[in-house]
Amino acid sequence: MLVNSFDTKYSLTAKKYESLDKSFTNTVSANKKFSRIFTSVIEDKSLKSLSDATLRSDITGQVINTILTHDSKSKHFLYYMGDVFKKDKMNIDNIKQFRQHGVEIINLSKNDSFKEALQILDKFLKKIIKKNYTYVFTDPRILNNKSYLLDIISHKNNITKWQLAESDINIYPHEKLILWCDNDEEQGVLHTNFKLSSDGEHLSLISSDEEGNLIMDMINFGKQEENISYGRISVEGNDFQKMTPSPGFINQ
Repeated sequence: MLVNSFDTKYSLTAKKYESLDKSFTNTVSANKKFSRIFTSVIEDKSLKSLSDATLRSDITGQVINTILTHDSKSKHFLYYMGDVFKKDKMNIDNIKQFRQHGVEIINLSKNDSFKEALQILDKFLKKIIKKNYTYVFTDPRILNNKSYLLDIISHKNNITKWQLAESDINIYPHEKLILWCDNDEEQGVLHTNFKLSSDGEHLSLISSDEEGNLIMDMINFGKQEENISYGRISVEGNDFQKMTPSPGFINQ
């Protein structure tokens, strides 16, 4: 899990990240099987000069390499936290600092390790998020395997709540389709059985096939403004932005 950090942490910002670290530590350490692992913020500690040093962009790889080097056969239940450094998606010339929290379960069956990690994640999120949230799994093997069903999760999510049947309509290249998320299917096949909250939520576009439910696109959007649309200017870009509503026409 990544949260945006700042180069200088003080006052309320420092308290925020101290609180996150404390909540995560308390959540994981409650499970006595887990122990904390520490890794260096520098990728290669064998360098002779700091001018050649590379700041880490992820902690997971460091943890795996440590285990492979020291004890690759035993079962390991590990957790970690620390700062990582990644390129700014909005400006690739800039580097952003993030706080990463994570667990690694090694040499346990995929089903059991997944459930162990998910239990911790769910408990942690319930402590730090005071509203509903949605899990999105992009691996079809998880969605298609009944043993992964999340009966350990108390809240309900349904990423296939509404489906546009193949016989209803065809969308050809460069064509557009307007769907009305108004919870009023009686008005036609393009009206969904759910509404979108103006306060913000999650929306996914799913391709249902024989291999499982593949997420084609998704967005977490915030509070919306009246008579202002929110979308992409280009189909090639990933960034959403506010714009003038233009139903049925190219966004601009």
